[in-house]
Order: sequence, then structure tokens, then C-alpha cells
Amino acid sequence: MRSVWIVFLALGVVLGAPPALAGGAGVLAGAWEGSFSCKTENDDGKGKLESGPSTLLISQSGSGPLVANLVAKGSGAYSGTIVPSAVKPDEGTGALIACGTSDSTATSLYNEIVTFHYKVGDAGFGTRKSTGVFVINAVQTAVCKGLWRRVSLLAKTAPCS
Repeated sequence: MRSVWIVFLALGVVLGAPPALAGGAGVLAGAWEGSFSCKTENDDGKGKLESGPSTLLISQSGSGPLVANLVAKGSGAYSGTIVPSAVKPDEGTGALIACGTSDSTATSLYNEIVTFHYKVGDAGFGTRKSTGVFVINAVQTAVCKGLWRRVSLLAKTAPCS
């Protein structure tokens, strides 16, 4: 399971985020606390990975692109987008892709994509539920689920470079 720790190497921290309000600009911006767990499989067989407490930092320009950093036993950066619900402006869905993810088949290359559903409120509270997969080419695969709750409207993030 040594390769599991590579997951956390692909996860970063440090730039800017404006306050967020339900359905408005920067709807997901802020610091979110929670955890995730994964069902993994490699040449040793099946296993589990649990993050323990983690922090997800999100900055967002308007209602568009996201920059997210996951801080847990390591750190990494993601970029992504959201699709707000036309019916429920406080809810929506989105996706994040780990920086460096590619279609290359090089051995040990880390790739990850996460989809999520969010709910936010005018007072700043919010929840974010995610499902995702990661692959370390020719080494390991995993399916992961996570849940985070917003604890602050302010966060600093580092974008994919």
C-alpha cells in the first residue's frame, strides 16, 4: 500500500478567495472540513484508504472555474467547474480534476477526477458530497467518497501550474 501515499502527494496550498453567498459569485469559495475514504486495489489485492480529518480550500472567480486544494496527510491541487441548478439556486453539481491528470499511459502516473454535489446557504454554511476515482497507472486503482462542510468563507489556494 506504499503507493497509496502517492495519492496524497498529488493533493497543494496558497492564493485568494472572495466571500461566498448562496447562488452568487464564488458560491463554493472558502474552507471546507471533512474526510474521504477509498476502496483501493493493487497487486497485493483490495484495500481501504481513509483520509482522517482533511481540509478542502476552494477559490472561485464568479460562478465559473474553481481552484481547489485538498490538505490531508499531504497536499495537492485541482481545477474544475460547477453547474448550478436552475431550479434550486443554492444547489448544484461539479467536477474537479487533479492537476497533472492526463491520458498518458506512463507507469506510475497519477490521474484523478472527482464529481460532487453541493448545497450552500446565504449564511455561509454548506455541504459538499463527492465521488471520484484515481489511478496510478499499472500500480493501483481506487473509488473514493467524501463529505465536507464549509467552516469559513475565506481560503487561499494555489492553482495548477
